[in-house]
Formats: sequence, structure tokens, C-alpha cells
Amino acid sequence: MVNKTPGPVRPAGRRRLVVGPGLIIALALSFYIAHQQGLFRKSGPPVVERVTTSGPKQPPAADIDFLLQRADELRLTEEQVGKLRLLREEWEKNTAAQRAALDREEKQLDRFMKEAAKADRPTPLREIQRRTAAFSELSGQLAAARRTYWQRGLLVLDLGQREAAQKALREHLKLPPESPLPKGT
Repeated sequence: MVNKTPGPVRPAGRRRLVVGPGLIIALALSFYIAHQQGLFRKSGPPVVERVTTSGPKQPPAADIDFLLQRADELRLTEEQVGKLRLLREEWEKNTAAQRAALDREEKQLDRFMKEAAKADRPTPLREIQRRTAAFSELSGQLAAARRTYWQRGLLVLDLGQREAAQKALREHLKLPPESPLPKGT
């Protein structure tokens, strides 16, 4: 025979929270995981990882003016100086739009950074990366063009002049004599 005696009668609408071993284990485990992830630490300045937004960083390349300024030292002929001047004019003409865009981006970035420094709240890293992306891209394009024109300028020189120019560039970049020049120089 089955006992049909009802259990204790509770008032309608009120439920009682039962704290058993399962709930205690779940709370303890949740606390442990949150503690391991650092959710209870005081927040200080953000930890910023180094984020690469483009390919490997190339050192700045010398431009044609570097060669023209050393015309006497390199013993350049008038014909070589004329060819290098034409290359410089071509560089200026072909990169004028990029250089102007880089100047605009630099001014906008400078304005943004000054405003961010005055702000009461920190600027998110993603916003800084977004704002610097165009500047970095233009800067990289101009550096690549500069390396191309540098190579073309070296072709105007004879072998001895080329070696002397590369030695002068090593000294200018403060590289040890035995170290290789940056790629593209």
C-alpha cells in the first residue's frame, strides 16, 4: 500500500532555495575559474601586446639626395649628377600625391593623439590601431618607392662608386662595417 500523506504544506507563491552539495560545488568551481582568469583583480593600465599591422619592418632607405650630397666624395661625373637629378625629379613627381597624403594623415594622427591625451578616459587600443593604419600603409609605400629609386640611383654609379655609397650609407645608419646593409639598399 502506498502512503498518500502529503508533505509539508507551503504557502502559495513562495519557494524555498535548497542549498545542497551540488550548488556549493558549482559556486566554488565558478569562483575558482573566475579567480584564475583574473576577474577579481583590480584593473590597472591595460596590458598592450605588440600588434603587427603590416609585413616586416624595413629600415628607412636613403634617397637620391644622399648620393647627390656626396657627389664630390663619390667622384660623380656631371653626366651622373644629371641622371641622379632627373631621378630625383621623377621621384618627386611620382610620389607627390603619396607624400601629401602622408602629411595629411600625420596631421590627423597628431591631432587625434593630442585629443586622446586630453580625454578623461583611455583610448581603446583598437581605435589607435585603426587611426594609425592609413599612416603606416602610406609610410610603407613611400619607403618601398624610396628603396626602388635608391636602387635605380645605384645603377647610375660604377662599381667603385656603388661600394663607396654603400659604405657611406653604413656609416650614416651607424652600422658596423661588416654588417650587411638593410634589404633593398
